[in-house]
Amino acid sequence: MKQSIGAACCGLLIAWAALPSAVQAESTADKCIRYANTAVHQYQEAQKNKCGFKGSLWSNTTSYHYNWCIRGNNPNVALSQIKARAQMLAKCKSTTTQGAQGSVANKCVNYANTAVQQYQQMINKKCGFKGPRWSNSTSYHYNWCIRGNNPNVAPSETKARAQMLATCKS
Repeated sequence: MKQSIGAACCGLLIAWAALPSAVQAESTADKCIRYANTAVHQYQEAQKNKCGFKGSLWSNTTSYHYNWCIRGNNPNVALSQIKARAQMLAKCKSTTTQGAQGSVANKCVNYANTAVQQYQQMINKKCGFKGPRWSNSTSYHYNWCIRGNNPNVAPSETKARAQMLATCKS
């Protein structure tokens, strides 16, 4: 079952990228509708697999994704968003099918969500911190965490951000 879900997810990505040139010439609105529908489908897959992803990348609202795409004239960026979600889904699915490794995916989801929350605190306090530690991308933090030994290092990164935030005056 998990393999067929993974295949469907990858199939969506391949179908998006391999569209005939006539379809690629479609209107921005049409591209954004297709993007929004794909994004919501990926959200549903994440929910079904209990991946726990949060943030705007994982909205369950078609109108949210459509508006993001159309307002910023983002149909070309949309493909990278679909790819990022597909990679995160693939990692979630592969780790949750490996029993104990499922906890690694959950740790990384929690780490990524906390990192983005800390980023938002930094913005609200106008601290001005820079660098990869202060990325506003859930997928960036998740991908960093899921690689190598990083699930074990992630708590120290969270603590370092918390310490930096504590020294920043709002």
